Amino acid sequence: MDITKLDKNMLGDGFSAEGLKFFSPETKPVKVYGVMYDAEMNAYLRLPMDIAKTINGGVSAMNNHPSGGRFVFKTNANKIAVKFRIQWEGVTVFNQANAGFDLYERENGKQTLIHTYRPGEIGENRTFSISREIKDAKEREYILYTPYMAGLENIYIGINEDAYLKEADEYTYSQPIVFYGSSIVHGAHGARAGMPYPAIISRMYDIDFVNLGFSGNAKGEKEFAEYIKNLDMCAFVMDYDHNAPTPDHLRATHEEFYKIIREANKDLPIIMITRPHFHEIPYEEAMERKEIILNTYNNAKSRGENVYFIDGGHFYDDFGYDNCVADDSHPNTLGLFAMATKIASVLEEALDIKKIR
Repeated sequence: MDITKLDKNMLGDGFSAEGLKFFSPETKPVKVYGVMYDAEMNAYLRLPMDIAKTINGGVSAMNNHPSGGRFVFKTNANKIAVKFRIQWEGVTVFNQANAGFDLYERENGKQTLIHTYRPGEIGENRTFSISREIKDAKEREYILYTPYMAGLENIYIGINEDAYLKEADEYTYSQPIVFYGSSIVHGAHGARAGMPYPAIISRMYDIDFVNLGFSGNAKGEKEFAEYIKNLDMCAFVMDYDHNAPTPDHLRATHEEFYKIIREANKDLPIIMITRPHFHEIPYEEAMERKEIILNTYNNAKSRGENVYFIDGGHFYDDFGYDNCVADDSHPNTLGLFAMATKIASVLEEALDIKKIR
């Protein structure tokens, strides 16, 4: 049964190119955050492809899944459109979480959701074109979040022909937080592009961020740590417990990964996180993993280093485990919000930052 014949709201967004002009996000004065443009691939990546290939095949394959990517600009447009080509053949109208864009308005640092662009009917060669009318058109600052779980190419933004572009403001806190970890960091099972927990934290404080969550493939490789250690960042969050295949693997990699980052960043706040207590592993193994991460933390603390520890087993205390999970391994949108809230409280202490909302 084709549900779109019963519910027209499931058709996705319609599109008309009439009266629109399109530009690449690389066009000045648009600002690009969280991703980098690769001209050869005509796509946005989260780290240089030559480095991704040295880490593992999964990181290389998902490098153009642009979780955390943002295009920021001011315009007085009364219509804003997005055109893009998607590599994954399985996208349907229900894949707004994987392949949709989120448009937020930002005013005085506070972001408000304006629209979620949902892929509708697939075009030739898996090309999508999606548009949105803007009510009460006036100059506004927009942040367009890219999808978190789909390889994209040929991204263009459209505005009406008589509209202008202006440079947007900087983030209130412009030095980014870098997040490294599993599919939970990547954003899996969040409702839409703006809902991975690093993005939620970003909106709480109007702070820049980089999402280096790679579903199933964040395994604490030294090559990844060597890349991360040279990034500009105000804090680093380590959350890859879920992707360490065994406690022995976690034990062999966790402290070494931390030390590589620490050696190059003597005063950087580094936050270590354990997995939420899901049911896919025995309780005893979860406790063993927790002790491994605590050992890295305690050793660093004994050396006087700037570290913080979060027990993921308490992420869902405020809302209840049953309400916060999508399956045995992943939080749902409420769970991601619950995680963001508890991690944010530690970041406030570590960075002396204040919430915008």
